[in-house]
Order: sequence, then C-alpha cells, then structure tokens
Amino acid sequence: INPFSGVLSLFIQLPILIALYRVFWNGLKPNGLGNLYSFVPDPGIIDPSFLGLVNLSQASLFLAFLAGGVQFFQMKMLSPKVKKSKNKDKKSQLAETMQKQMLYLIPVITVIFLLKLPAAIAIYWITTSLFSIGQQYTLRDHANTK
Repeated sequence: INPFSGVLSLFIQLPILIALYRVFWNGLKPNGLGNLYSFVPDPGIIDPSFLGLVNLSQASLFLAFLAGGVQFFQMKMLSPKVKKSKNKDKKSQLAETMQKQMLYLIPVITVIFLLKLPAAIAIYWITTSLFSIGQQYTLRDHANTK
C-alpha cells in the first residue's frame, strides 16, 4: 500500500483551497470589493455568514474539529484491515506502525491548520471528506454485492 496514494487528489484540490483562502481572507473586506468583475456593481458590504450560523471569513473552532473528526473517519474507513499474526517481518511491522500513526496524525494536522484559516475552507474540507466517504461506502457496497 502506497501511503502517498491520496496526495494526488489533495494536489488537485490545492488551487481551489488557495482561491477560497484568498476570497474569504481578503476579498470580502470593503476595500477588496473593487476587485469584482466590471459588470458586477459594488454591493458595498457582503455578509459572509453561512446560514446565519457561522462567519465564513473567520476561523471556527467547531468546524475545525468537525473537519478533523470527519477526516479521521474517512481515513479509518479507507485503511485496510490488518490481519494479526505473530511472525511478521520488520518491514510489514514498520508499515503497519506508520499507517497507524498517520491515522491519528493527519486529522490532528487538519485541525491545527483549520484553526487559523477561514471557516469556508473547513466547510469545503468537510464536504469533500463526506463525499469521499459516501463514494467509498457506495463502492464497497457495490463490490460486496457481486
């Protein structure tokens, strides 16, 4: 199992994350609204709240931890089941240990990053993780029926 197999999808998402960061960090301020398209009139003020619950331009502690929890669940679901045996070689033991560490470390890193970033990025992260979980569940269910 290649531990970097999921990195390609993150690199594809990176431009979207950077764009969200730039828009919600700088673009919603009154002086940043002049960067709108020429055919869009200056609205004066844009309300960055999501459903009246959370300000998308500010960091959200709740959404950061929710994203970390969803990330953990996604990684737990995607990790292969390991058979316990006493006569494993050192290479497979090391790989198993690294996989277990990454299972806990990546969600913690996700929470740390999202504590400082706008809540819009946390919502994006939660949404893509939930879609990935749904996709994996559907694929597993489909594979088990055949």
